[in-house]
Amino acid sequence: MIERKTISDVQLKSEMFSEFEKGNTGKVDVLGLLKTRFKLGRSRFFEQFDINHSEWATIKDKATSDTVQANTKEGLKSGLKSKIDHQLEIQSEIKELQELLKKGFVMKRIKISEDESLEKKEIFGSYEIAQISGVIDRKRKELFLLDGMYSPAKIAQTDTDGNTFQAVTKIEIVKSIENDED
Repeated sequence: MIERKTISDVQLKSEMFSEFEKGNTGKVDVLGLLKTRFKLGRSRFFEQFDINHSEWATIKDKATSDTVQANTKEGLKSGLKSKIDHQLEIQSEIKELQELLKKGFVMKRIKISEDESLEKKEIFGSYEIAQISGVIDRKRKELFLLDGMYSPAKIAQTDTDGNTFQAVTKIEIVKSIENDED
């Protein structure tokens, strides 16, 4: 017969936490597992189990909550950074298009032969100017959307909890006094 060792409260707590981490959280299951290795009274075990399981669950919940918060924070940072990067990219494209319009022409390379090419200056006509202006307008609209410029404005009166105030209309009826002149 295998002799079982006695177990201190600190060691019991450690062993219980170990079993909880393995997924064994049932009272009877943990008692059976620990009784195979240690001398352990049922009343002492059940008293310690409730305390230790509660503490383990609190620690586990806090660790999970902290991890979720950290991941959410990183996700928001990443999303905000990519949004700002995208806005800067659009602004850069708008600036390039505006400079192109200001210049009024574009250089085109024409291939004459395998070894030779010629550059030709093409001046923008009204059609090209309208196209470039349209692209600039669409890019500006995209920037405005990213900034939330088209979002609906808050028009309801609310309290600090976000509850809408009920409109109270006060009507005061004033008696008019007519002077009868006879």
